[in-house]
Amino acid sequence: MRLLAVLAFVAGLILVPAGAACACSCVPFEARRAVAEAEAIVAGTVVDVRSTGGQWDPVVATIRPDQVYKGTPRDTYEISTSSNSAACGFDFVKGTRYLIFAHANSGEDHPYNAEGIDLATLLCSGNQVLKAGTAPIAKTDLPADLKEADTLLTALGTPTAPPSPTAPPSPSGSPSPSAPPSPSGSPSSSTSPSAPPSPTGSPVAATPASSESPLPAMGIGIGIGAAVLLSLILVLRLRLRRS
Repeated sequence: MRLLAVLAFVAGLILVPAGAACACSCVPFEARRAVAEAEAIVAGTVVDVRSTGGQWDPVVATIRPDQVYKGTPRDTYEISTSSNSAACGFDFVKGTRYLIFAHANSGEDHPYNAEGIDLATLLCSGNQVLKAGTAPIAKTDLPADLKEADTLLTALGTPTAPPSPTAPPSPSGSPSPSAPPSPSGSPSSSTSPSAPPSPTGSPVAATPASSESPLPAMGIGIGIGAAVLLSLILVLRLRLRRS
């Protein structure tokens, strides 16, 4: 019995440290250090969380950013982490807004590095749950128990707005909307309608051949007539005298 008790005690000394080693323990959060060590810092909302394999394979969170504090702004971020909190995986919740500190994926075989994803984060990276919104982070957006809230806001500095999401291209070959063609035989809208023809037999005003007044011609005719009349009178008087 004594031998069994000793063996159980020794086994306990061996197994307890091994179990503790499997748990993830983080040092207290230091705002300036977290900002300095991060490759990218972004405030955004989780729109999707997907697994890359089994229970111990990493998961990938898709983030729709609203403010970018460090790194090249993107319209969407994909960030990997371990699927298990014991391996320091961060528990992303779809629909929740976070301040995320991400580091570059080294490409090494770690439980938080996913193939094809260039950013990763851990439970100890300093990520913070934020209140819903899209404006730059204020102190009231951070957890109430965060002691270094003021220091964190100072270290973060002024954010940059992310680019707008790229609109999907229109389907190939689809014609652009245009006005329908005019029906065959219908008059063009650019041609003004012509006046209808005059009814048959209706009088049409004749255009004068000349714009000169007829009065001078009438005066000449009267003068000639008067001269002829005077000549006849003179001839008659002469004949009367001779007779």
